[in-house]
Amino acid sequence: MRRGSSMQPRKILVSLEYARDNSAILQRLTRFAQGLGTDDPAAELAVLLVVVDYSDGLERSYPFDKDALARARSGFLKARQKWLENQAQGLRAQGIPVEVKACWGKPKYVALLEVASEWEADLIMKTTYQHSALRRALLTPGDWHLIRKTHAPLWLVRDVPWGTHVSVAACVDPSPESPSARDERLLAAAHDLAVLLPAELHVIHAFEPAPTGLLPEFDALMDNSETIRHEVEAQQREAIDHLLAGRVEPGTRLHLEEGEAVDLLPDITARESIDLVVLGAVARSPLERVLIGSTAEQILDEITSDLLVIR
Repeated sequence: MRRGSSMQPRKILVSLEYARDNSAILQRLTRFAQGLGTDDPAAELAVLLVVVDYSDGLERSYPFDKDALARARSGFLKARQKWLENQAQGLRAQGIPVEVKACWGKPKYVALLEVASEWEADLIMKTTYQHSALRRALLTPGDWHLIRKTHAPLWLVRDVPWGTHVSVAACVDPSPESPSARDERLLAAAHDLAVLLPAELHVIHAFEPAPTGLLPEFDALMDNSETIRHEVEAQQREAIDHLLAGRVEPGTRLHLEEGEAVDLLPDITARESIDLVVLGAVARSPLERVLIGSTAEQILDEITSDLLVIR
């Protein structure tokens, strides 16, 4: 395995929710950290458990007394620090080196990104919860901001336990000319995870063969659309074969399907019982972020798997 690849991190920041059940994310962390230790026992691993929290009520209680507010904040954070220490005990008992940090911050994602930057985290793990489409349009949740702003790989963990058999899928979009560096990174990360967890590796590529459906008149002229469809599919299969050659084992499961990724990914991941989806995020203009978002953002509310987002 390649030392220093995207999914062989040595500094893992884990964002926990105070006084909630964090068993799912701690299960993922334990399984992953143990895989890293087995792969390279000599390499040092550091884990930082973080709680970022804030109390509007506490802020309003001391509008004119800064010293009293500072003492109240200190007590507020000490309770969370103590809770974090309790969470860390089980990990330390399994040989995982853990530090803890409680932070005051609003919005929480800003403080989390600051801690990640200061600590130089090379992986961020965070539990994510379903958000309604209405809330997404009016009040962008912190998960979306993290996808857009973090430079480290971001592992968004669904709040459900994993079974003993785990499946990991890389979502790629290879060019017929040559594999992109981005697709190579995504595939390498998914492959590393499949080895470390361990897990069954899947590769998903959704493609659109022809621009039909725009105008009835245009579609009527496409008498050879089926021929074009087969030609495009053959090109895409050649591109995906080129990407996979020498990078994955023969038993890797490939899903090459026609359609848009935002529609197909939730269906494929549910059908194949995928536990973790590895996909990329692309920086966009502020207007595009509001209207359409990245592929990772569009499927966040639809997909039931964990997401690992890599820039």
